[in-house]
Amino acid sequence: MGQRADHSQAIPLCFNHHSAQSPLPYGHAIHKGTKTFEANYGTEAELLARTLELLV
Repeated sequence: MGQRADHSQAIPLCFNHHSAQSPLPYGHAIHKGTKTFEANYGTEAELLARTLELLV
């Protein structure tokens, strides 16, 4: 059973880059194609590291 990560470990994404119902093409939203999303924008770990970097 998967567990939700702590909110401090969340990556802030707008609706279009998060949802499978996004009007963006396949792979531009994380739930429309994780591998393509990560190829375009970086892995979740990389995005989290960048987010935490920007918050300091």
